[in-house]
Amino acid sequence: MMKNPQMVKELRPLLLPWVGAVLAGALITLKPLVNGSGLELLLTGIVVYGFLGGLALVATLSFGHELQDRTMPLLLTQPMSRSRLWSHKMLLVTVTVFAAALAVFGLAAGVSGWYPDSNLWENIRTTFRSEEMFMAGVFLFASVCSCAYWTLLTGSVIGGLVFTVAAQFIAGVGIGLLWGQLRGYDEPFEDSLTFLVIAVSGMVYSGLFLWLGWRRFTRLEVRTGHFGEGGLPVIASSRGSVWSRLLACRPKGCLLNFVRKELRLQKAVVRFGVVFVLCWLAVVLLQWLRPGQHFGFLLDVLTFVYAPVASLLAGCISLGEEKAFGVTISQRALPFAPWLQWLLKLTVSGATAAVCGLALPLLLLLATNGLGEFHDGGLVNNIGEAILTLAFSSAVMFVLGYWAIGLATNTLRAALLAIAGFILLFAFAILGMYLGSLLLAGFGGQVTGAGRADNQIGLILRDTAICAILVMLGQSLLRFRLAEECRTSFLYPFIVGAVVVGFSFWATCYG
Repeated sequence: MMKNPQMVKELRPLLLPWVGAVLAGALITLKPLVNGSGLELLLTGIVVYGFLGGLALVATLSFGHELQDRTMPLLLTQPMSRSRLWSHKMLLVTVTVFAAALAVFGLAAGVSGWYPDSNLWENIRTTFRSEEMFMAGVFLFASVCSCAYWTLLTGSVIGGLVFTVAAQFIAGVGIGLLWGQLRGYDEPFEDSLTFLVIAVSGMVYSGLFLWLGWRRFTRLEVRTGHFGEGGLPVIASSRGSVWSRLLACRPKGCLLNFVRKELRLQKAVVRFGVVFVLCWLAVVLLQWLRPGQHFGFLLDVLTFVYAPVASLLAGCISLGEEKAFGVTISQRALPFAPWLQWLLKLTVSGATAAVCGLALPLLLLLATNGLGEFHDGGLVNNIGEAILTLAFSSAVMFVLGYWAIGLATNTLRAALLAIAGFILLFAFAILGMYLGSLLLAGFGGQVTGAGRADNQIGLILRDTAICAILVMLGQSLLRFRLAEECRTSFLYPFIVGAVVVGFSFWATCYG
C-alpha cells in the first residue's frame, strides 16, 4: 500500500474538481423545483456537463498534475517500479470516480424524502433514459482507462481532457451509425441493441487505451529539464515548423515581437480548434452517409460547448503559461508600461477567442452546410440569433478567464475559478432580481418596472453581465499592475458579486 504522504500528494490536486463534480451532480435534486421554467434546461446542462466533465477532469489530473507541476521526473526516480506507480494511480482514480457517483446517488436518496410520492426519482427517470444513464457509466469507465494515454501524449491537462472526450465522441457516434448501416436501421440510436454494441465497443476501447497508457508510462523518457505542461517538446526538432518561423522573434520591432510571443502562447487554443474541426467533419460525414437522419443538433452541441470553452482558454492561458514558466516578474523588464502589456495581452487573447471560438464555427457552418441537410440545427434555422447568443456567452467566459488568471496560480485553476464564477454570477443576478421583485411587491407594484416580461428579464441579465465585465476588467488591470507573487485576495470576487446583486436589484426596480 502507498504511504499516507503519497496518498495526500495524489489526492490533493483531485479534491477541488471532485467536489465540483459532486456538487454539479447533486443539483439534480433541485429538478422538481424548476420543472416547466426556463431554468430547467440550464440545470440539466450543468448536471450533465458538470458531473461528467468534472470526473473526466479528475481522471486526467491523476497524471496531468505531474506535468503541470513538473514533478514527473521526480516521480519516475522513486524507488518503485513504474508498473506499481501506474497501478496506484489508476486504482486511486477508479476509487475517486466511483465515490463521486456513490456520493451523488446518496445525496439524491437522502433528499428524495423531502418530495412527496417519489417525485425526485420520477423526474430523474423522465429526464434521463436508462440507456443514457448506462452510456454515462460507459463514458466514465472509458475516461478512466484512456485519460493517461491522452494526457501523456499531449503533455497537458487541457489537451488530455479534450482528446479524452473528443475521441469517445467520434468513436461512439461512428460505431453507432456503422452498426445501424449494417443492420439497416434508419434511426440506430432509437434501438437499445445499438447501445449494447457501443458499450461492448467501449469496453474494447477502454482495454486498448488502458494498455497503451500503461505502455507509454512505463517507457516514458524525460529528455529535457522543461518536461511538463507549458514546457518545451521532449525532442527538439532540427527544423522549425512554418508556424514557428512566422512567430519567431526578430532583431527589430519590439511591439511585434511581443505580439508574436503572445500568439505562440495560444497554441493550446489552436490545438483545441483542430479537434473541434475533426469532430465537425465527422458529423458532416455521418450526415452525408445517412441523409435520411438529422444530425444538426450534434453541431449545435459541439459549437455551444466548444466556443465558450475556447474563449475561456484564450483568456486565461496567456498569463497562465507565463506563470508556469515563472517569467511573470521578468516581464516587467520589457520596454512597455504594465498597462500597455495588459492591453496587448487582452487584445491578442480576445482576437484569438474571436477567430478560434466564433469565426471558426461560422466558417465551418457556411462551408459544410451544402454537404448535408442540417434542418434541425438551431445554428442553421436561427443563425443570426444563435451567433449573437454564442458571441455574448463566449465574451463573458473570455473575460472571466482573463480575470481569473490574475487570481489563480495556473491555467487549470483559473479555468475552474471562471466556471464557478459564471455559475455564481448567474445565481447572484437571479438573487438581485428576486430581491427587487420583493421590493416591488411591497410597494404594490408602484415602482417603475413592475410586471416584467421574459424578454425584459433577459435584458436585465445582459446589462448585469456587461456591468460585471467592466468591473472584472478593471480588477484585472489593477491585479496585473501589482506584484504577481502576492496572495490571492478574496476581496475581488466579493466586489464583483456585490456589484452583480446590486445592479440586478436596481435594474429590476428602476430599469
